Amino acid sequence: MSDAPLPMNPEDDAPIPEANLGLGHKLAWVVLALGIVGLIGAAFYKKMHPPEPQLGKDLIIKRHTGGAVQSGSDAPKPEDLAVWGEVKKFSLIDQSGAAIEARDLRGEVWVANFIFTRCAGTCPQMTRAMADLNRELDDQPLVKLISFTMDPEFDTPEVLSKYAFTHDAVSPRWKFLTGDKTEVYRLTRDEFHLVVKPNDPSVPEEPIIHSSKFILLDRDGKIRGRFDGLSQDGPNLESMKTLAAAVRKLRAEKSPEKSPEKSTESKQP
Repeated sequence: MSDAPLPMNPEDDAPIPEANLGLGHKLAWVVLALGIVGLIGAAFYKKMHPPEPQLGKDLIIKRHTGGAVQSGSDAPKPEDLAVWGEVKKFSLIDQSGAAIEARDLRGEVWVANFIFTRCAGTCPQMTRAMADLNRELDDQPLVKLISFTMDPEFDTPEVLSKYAFTHDAVSPRWKFLTGDKTEVYRLTRDEFHLVVKPNDPSVPEEPIIHSSKFILLDRDGKIRGRFDGLSQDGPNLESMKTLAAAVRKLRAEKSPEKSPEKSTESKQP
């Protein structure tokens, strides 16, 4: 044992027992650990419960040119919803096994996103964002919500149906589409103009690289906007509010009337 004198208690000049010193150190560590746990818990709660955004205050709207403009209104300006593409044709099946083609969506505004069920990173948050949009558009029951799987070989209708049930994504207007992989990837790359490719094997939680964009389409299948589905803190609620406003603006538009075909008889001499 050490011959050094023990610290003295100022009240009675008696040595402080070594056991009490050890207990004090333990209590200090317990308090420190509880403080760290509290800070982590507060940060997690803030992440999962971000503040509600205020519409009409410097909303950032992505344009088809890839730039960004500031808007002081509740909805994007008409020029922010310019046509920059078209989804012309696809034939897939939904989570119930029913066939869905591009022409089935004509005549109504719809929103698309891109997920897969084995994705443990961004996809659950993107599905949550779509669920938020579904609730935001509760007064627009005719608007369609379409989630395309980027892993169609694994995501059968049965798998997608279970995924929808477990992620609060069961709605008559919300379809999860799967089908032939070649067709799904062609559609994603060539018509939506988005990336999809295998990821590095060292990232098992995200085996497929794909876009987190939400795509807005009008009644004629024209692509009218891209919106960020995610922020650094999870689902991008501000972007979903802006997207909902854009949906309402498109639904207020009148579909362009097709010009009547010229009579072949008028061309005859």
